[in-house]
Amino acid sequence: MTLLSFIRLLVYHYKLLMIASIFSVVMVLLFMKDNERNYVTTTTIYTGFASGYSIKNNKKIDYYTTKIKFDNFFESIKSRTTREEIILKTLGFYLSQEEIFERDMSTKNQREFADLIPKELKSKLVVINNEDQTYKNLSRYYRSNFDNEIYYILNSKYSPLKNFFGLKQLLSLEGNQEGASDRVLISYKATDSGICFHTTRIALEVIMDKVKTIKSAESNDVVNYFLDESKKAHLKLEKAESDLAALMNKNNVINYYEQTKFIAARKEDFNVAYHGEKLKLAAAQAAERESALIMNKNGELISQKKELMFLREKLSVITSKIAQIEVRESYRMDSINSPEYSDSIINRNNELVKYKIELNDLQKKMKQKIESLYFKSHTAAGINFDKIASAWLEAVIDVEEYTARIEQYILFKKEFEDTYSRYANIGSKIKQLERKISVLEQDYLGLLANVTESKLTKQNIEMSSKFKIIDPPFYPVNAEKSKKMLFTIFGGLAGLIITLSIFITLEYIDDTIKTPERAKELTKLHIAGGLPLLVSKEIQEFRTLYSRLINQISTHINYTYFTSKEKISPFIVVFFSTRKREGKSQLSQLIARDMRIAGEPTLVISPKSDKKENYLLSHTDKDNIEYQVPDNICDIKLNDVEIIGENKLKNYRYIFFEIPAIIGSDLPIQILRNAHLSLLILKSNRIWNKADCMGLETYSKIITHPISGILNGAHSDNLESIIGEIPKKRSWLRKKIKRFAKLQFKSKQF
Repeated sequence: MTLLSFIRLLVYHYKLLMIASIFSVVMVLLFMKDNERNYVTTTTIYTGFASGYSIKNNKKIDYYTTKIKFDNFFESIKSRTTREEIILKTLGFYLSQEEIFERDMSTKNQREFADLIPKELKSKLVVINNEDQTYKNLSRYYRSNFDNEIYYILNSKYSPLKNFFGLKQLLSLEGNQEGASDRVLISYKATDSGICFHTTRIALEVIMDKVKTIKSAESNDVVNYFLDESKKAHLKLEKAESDLAALMNKNNVINYYEQTKFIAARKEDFNVAYHGEKLKLAAAQAAERESALIMNKNGELISQKKELMFLREKLSVITSKIAQIEVRESYRMDSINSPEYSDSIINRNNELVKYKIELNDLQKKMKQKIESLYFKSHTAAGINFDKIASAWLEAVIDVEEYTARIEQYILFKKEFEDTYSRYANIGSKIKQLERKISVLEQDYLGLLANVTESKLTKQNIEMSSKFKIIDPPFYPVNAEKSKKMLFTIFGGLAGLIITLSIFITLEYIDDTIKTPERAKELTKLHIAGGLPLLVSKEIQEFRTLYSRLINQISTHINYTYFTSKEKISPFIVVFFSTRKREGKSQLSQLIARDMRIAGEPTLVISPKSDKKENYLLSHTDKDNIEYQVPDNICDIKLNDVEIIGENKLKNYRYIFFEIPAIIGSDLPIQILRNAHLSLLILKSNRIWNKADCMGLETYSKIITHPISGILNGAHSDNLESIIGEIPKKRSWLRKKIKRFAKLQFKSKQF
């Protein structure tokens, strides 16, 4: 659609557009007739969501998290529970007052508020001068069932004060972030200034308490969870440590790793000492044998003395006891820190001293016994017998001592093996318990870290939940400016735009022939001309247009006549249409009258019709005749007496022959074959469909002459493509607008 077409559309339908706009304005005025002016109050809160201090001292700002915080805050304002609490507390404030002043609620609203709750119910719920208790009573009664007076006030759209105490009304309580700051502006509007102020004041308290409660509840749950888990982990850790302590106490283990290290060191020393004692025993036995051999050669009686043998046996017992004490003391498997060591060390030392004294006494006795047996100081061979006896005695003592020690070593070796086996079993259990304790300790420490972290988070949330009121709610004295005029203008524009949109949509979805261009596209024919659809008052104004359009069609007929190969007289022009009432008769007679005025004798032959045409232009003439359509129209020729009557065909140059609509009618084939030109009459306000195409295709197969089209009943402006600019009176402004719509900003006169 071009700009010129759009302007013409406005001109065509300006009356309907004006009616629609006026209707919209009237409806807006009626709708806003009883609307009262609103009072608005605001309050500003500092939230600290974006740049507030954090205990964790995390300077990195997460804008996504900040946005979520603001969204949660705004959604909590809109939540149903928040709105219910605000309204119930506001009701509690007004009901608990002994007297409601004009500044708190208008007189008109006070009268309706007084009848809002029955007196019997009010006496049960209201506590004078106690807002909190009144609110608690109202809240409990409100949630008791869904069919009580308080529930009706908050939820019903028929409540007389729904614009003040209705849940839907409280949706006008809005919160908005001021730019990218931490400040939130909360606003509320109502038609009563006192209710507006007190509702906002109470809403501010409710919102801040609710946000703080929600945040604290979340953090408390987390802290309590980690505390409970840490207590459970601590109990498990204590139990495992108790099991380890019991195991070590049961097996007399103070430090397993030090004790096993001590035992291993003692075992190495023991093995070395054991082999050393065996070597010493062998040496002592050899020395005894050598001394005894010498003594037997020089003093055979010594071996026969029973008393000496008794002393040797006693020597063996004492040395065995001394060896037992010394070996056990030298290679103890318990560390010196063992609790038994300090208790028994004194007893062992006393016994060892006692046995050594006995050993010395016994050695002296044996030496005295030997000296008494041998009174000679030298042997027969000249050998000093005293030295030999002393050597033998020392060898005997050494043999007995080393034998006793080796016996103790052998016994102690078995104890070493038992101790090793016992410590191996204990070590496995200790390792298992230590691993368990390590795992439990890590869990416990991790939970303690989580407890600390959650407490920090809780404290951080509590600090961030302490909102600061920068601007408290103010009492609105002046009402907002009325938007009645603005809504009226918008209503008028809306009616205008909607109606215009409907016309534009209809223009785009219009499938009628409408314009010469569309007629040419649909029929694939040359459009010879067209005529506008005019009402009676437009006939005089557009008489010149009519003459030019008729003359254009006449020129096309004359051109076809003079360019034909044989200028045959009469020249037959067939006027036809695919459907009835396309305007063939009126159009053919108008063209014939124009040609007669030009001096061209023209005969118009049209079929009789039962319906009388209401011609806007008079075109009666004796050369306009009607014929009765015969049954055998296919065989009828033009010169049949029944058709032309007394008229002579040779007296006319042009004969306009009109035939009935080709769809649903028989065609005069003989006449059509002898015709020289066919004109298809198309009515602009109808749709061209497949039946029209098939009818035109059949007609084209019958004839051998050219076919042209004529658009009838088109809007005069749509004929500019045929006739050029429509000749009519235009004001200076209209000329400028048309030139602007065509983008013709400059014009030059020649």
